[in-house]
Amino acid sequence: ARHALETTGMSRALARGMIEELAVFAENSDGLQPLEFSTTDELTKDETSAAIAFSHDDLQLTGTVNGESVQIPFEPPTYDRVSIQYQLMADLARDCPKSVYRMFDIDETKVLTIENIGTRRIKTRAGTFDAVGIRHQSEGSSRTTTFWLVEELGFAPALIEQHRKGKLRLEASLTDYRAL
Repeated sequence: ARHALETTGMSRALARGMIEELAVFAENSDGLQPLEFSTTDELTKDETSAAIAFSHDDLQLTGTVNGESVQIPFEPPTYDRVSIQYQLMADLARDCPKSVYRMFDIDETKVLTIENIGTRRIKTRAGTFDAVGIRHQSEGSSRTTTFWLVEELGFAPALIEQHRKGKLRLEASLTDYRAL
């Protein structure tokens, strides 16, 4: 799965660049199993690049973050920033989302608390949809992220909102959707 975020409209006057993330994962009886994750972030102030491999034999994440070698132990199931979205989509499709997920985020594992905040109609360049809001927050963080997921698109996120201390800081919306 490849996710790309880039600035559009008025936001281009404030920021240039993009975030591109690539995840390789497999599916087994327990759900998704991340295998590889890479990210290149040229958009945020903390420009980051990372390439990580998930070794499920010895439960280690190995690779590089900003050119530095890393080796981090993990406890399954742990997802990366892309595969966690697909696991959540699959869990919603089966009507069994968990209330807590573990996610590797660049150089640490975070525990995310998940909350269903209801439904609303959203409008994006890709269309207008009825979407279910799933909010997550990592332990000890003042930042919350809400994914507005569209059932007719297999619970793909059509709108992502990020709030810090109650204020909207980032909004990303779906511009194109292609199922392979």
